[in-house]
Amino acid sequence: MTVATVHNRNNTVIVDGCAALRWPARPIPRNAECSGDRCGYCGFGCAYGTKRSTPLTYLRDALDAGAAVYANTRVLPRAHHAQCRRDGGGNGASMR
Repeated sequence: MTVATVHNRNNTVIVDGCAALRWPARPIPRNAECSGDRCGYCGFGCAYGTKRSTPLTYLRDALDAGAAVYANTRVLPRAHHAQCRRDGGGNGASMR
């Protein structure tokens, strides 16, 4: 976790407003590895690719452990899976 060392303009306005109202304000830890600050849009997705999201954490760990990751794949219940094997249904892939 990292904390922003410099705020972008949007967040600076919020911090300054809180100070003027004597409300407590503090930076929150971000699940990102930020070398450059001033972005401030972590909650909307990282434009710089430094947010530690699922593809960069759990999926990376799974791949490193030998897992296979399939994109655009439909998962079928086990009962349907067995039916596809018997009648040749499915998308042409071998169902095992």
